[in-house]
Amino acid sequence: MRLKFISLIPFGLIFLLSTISFANDSDNSEVSGSVKIGARSVDGGEDSAKLWEYRDLKDGVVGNVKLNIDKESYFLNMTGKNIGLDDQFFKVKGGRYGHYNYSIYYDEIVHNFSFRNKTFYSGIGTGNLDYYATNRSSNTDSSYTPNIPTTEFLWSKFDYATNRRDMGLTFDIKFDSPYYLTVKASQIETKGTKPIGSPSGVFVDRTGTQTSAFGNLIEIPAPIDYWTKNISLEGGYKTKRFVGSVNLLFSRFENTYDYLKWRNPYVTTSSVYEKTSLPPDNDYYKLSAQGVLKQLPLHSSLAINAGYANIKNSLSMLNTTTSSTSGTSTTTPTYSTETLGLNNSTYTGDISYTTASLALTAQPKELLDLKLYYNYLKKDNKSTLIEYTDLTTGGKVDSELFNYSKNNFGLDADYKLSSVTKAAIGYEYLKIDRERNDAKSTSDNSLYAEIKNKSIDFLSAKLKYQRLWRSSDFKNDTSGTGTTDVNYIRRFLRRFDATDKTMDMLKLGVDIYPAEHLDIWLEYTYKTNDYNATKLGRTKDRRDEYYADVVYEIPDSFKLTGFLDYETAKYDSYHRYINPTGTYSYDPNAAPVTNSYNWSSTIEDINWSVGAGLEIPVRKDKLDVAVSWTYAVADGKNDFTSQNNIGNPLDITVYDDYKKHSLSVKAIYKFVKNLNLIAGYAYESLEYKDEQYDGYKYVMTTTSSPNSYLTGAYKDRNYNTNIVYLLTSYSF
Repeated sequence: MRLKFISLIPFGLIFLLSTISFANDSDNSEVSGSVKIGARSVDGGEDSAKLWEYRDLKDGVVGNVKLNIDKESYFLNMTGKNIGLDDQFFKVKGGRYGHYNYSIYYDEIVHNFSFRNKTFYSGIGTGNLDYYATNRSSNTDSSYTPNIPTTEFLWSKFDYATNRRDMGLTFDIKFDSPYYLTVKASQIETKGTKPIGSPSGVFVDRTGTQTSAFGNLIEIPAPIDYWTKNISLEGGYKTKRFVGSVNLLFSRFENTYDYLKWRNPYVTTSSVYEKTSLPPDNDYYKLSAQGVLKQLPLHSSLAINAGYANIKNSLSMLNTTTSSTSGTSTTTPTYSTETLGLNNSTYTGDISYTTASLALTAQPKELLDLKLYYNYLKKDNKSTLIEYTDLTTGGKVDSELFNYSKNNFGLDADYKLSSVTKAAIGYEYLKIDRERNDAKSTSDNSLYAEIKNKSIDFLSAKLKYQRLWRSSDFKNDTSGTGTTDVNYIRRFLRRFDATDKTMDMLKLGVDIYPAEHLDIWLEYTYKTNDYNATKLGRTKDRRDEYYADVVYEIPDSFKLTGFLDYETAKYDSYHRYINPTGTYSYDPNAAPVTNSYNWSSTIEDINWSVGAGLEIPVRKDKLDVAVSWTYAVADGKNDFTSQNNIGNPLDITVYDDYKKHSLSVKAIYKFVKNLNLIAGYAYESLEYKDEQYDGYKYVMTTTSSPNSYLTGAYKDRNYNTNIVYLLTSYSF
């Protein structure tokens, strides 16, 4: 509460100084505003971070305030929302007409990831996680079972959550000329914890080795202690024929913790610590310029933008890693540190973006509108190229620096065919050049046509069709020396962001108003992508969207609204399993055997929602009642097949499913002039299901020892909650 009180001091000072200024001004003033204060009670949902994800729903007093003071020469506006809560917002805006204006704000945002999580670690929220356990000896414990509690009820509890405090100010100076200057400054502080997963570098079980498809992973709370400081300057020039500006932005990001140090729970005969990298400090700046020329020939205007941005950081590299030598049932494993052989002990990140754009709009004829545009973007990565030693092969491995450029241009034309029909066509071209091994460039050609018609008195409709062709210069057609070479599979693997494809999209919308006060909107969208050159990877996806809403209103009687939304999405992909032992092949055209075969996945999502709202003035100018209701369902599944049913794949039938229900009832009673009483009730529920959370365990085990430790992140999402509130609102 002390921090919240301190955060309000700048707003109190601004209000006090502004009030004194207004009091000393002889101009007549107009004062208006509102104060809303009351209480609410929340029952249920305390354990669900999903309900509280971006809001504070604590019981108790709630309040908002608004104040507007307007004089002939000056103005002042103040706003406060959710005062005293973790999602509160304040803003003060004022100034002198035609000369200057200012604003200062404070915005607090809470993000709850997961409540009542559990871990055996201490030091949560810091950069050092540790636990107490007696080192064990193979002479007394041949299984090397970790000497830490493996029953989660003995672990400490904590929440995954962050709190973001954003405060800043803006000052605009409007000179007695076309020139202006804007200064902005802000500071963002984010604190809390979030879950991250990390593999263990070394581990042992009964024999000193462990192999598992899901093993030696640990979920740990990473500290969030970020600061971001921004300042920007913008100078501009405005006339009826030209608008131009130059903007300079500088941003500094600071993270208190560069690394998270944590004790390895799989090492049981000594204390071994490992490190996980966290976001590093960085500096960012951007210089940009914009200009618009208006009132050009052919009723045209020209807009030009150019910019350059750069982000840099520097951090010390970890040049060592933990390693182990396997023991046996009677021999203690040994642990050591291995050098990675980095070519640089310091990494310097240096990435820049250069952008430019041009847009020309014109109306050469009364019924014809044209737009021609061009956009350019280039990413230049001059960061340190890190080379390290592969501890398995002893060879040298280089990191990759990703650079790319985009060239994009297009033409749109709108033509009014008649008083009731309008048509549009367009063409767009996009070329992307990349520095990556599989596809160094792609080219997109896209065409669309659209027609709108309202020849029927009670109906208007629009139809749009778009088709895109993408071609890719795939470069791995000759990878690998033979079908047992691991690189051979690159010949067939295509990543869907940079492979050949065709895209078709159709969109139909109809607006119907068959009777007075009745409006119906119907819409259908179809979109499909066909990755026709892909053998391994995503091969096709399709989306269908249906939407309808209706509004029926009898003035002074009621207003009824409703909507229905139904969407389906389907993603097809084809893959290959390889176990490089015995008889196997990396060629997907080879006959299937136990150690190498193809398998496919089809992910399907069905989402639909329905809702309705009713507003009734029960007593005109005295009592208003509003009711709203929504119900949403998501049903997902993932179907698997394999050649000759090898591996006996099992479908996932419960895949990110949920049902969400909400109901709101609100009554506003105008007690006396300017004073309203507001009473309301809200109900929300969420039922979430996913097979990966069924039978959730904090400790996953093999036959001999634990091989994964979880904390419960995102496990409890379901909730049923009832909210009752009573408010008084006074307007003046």
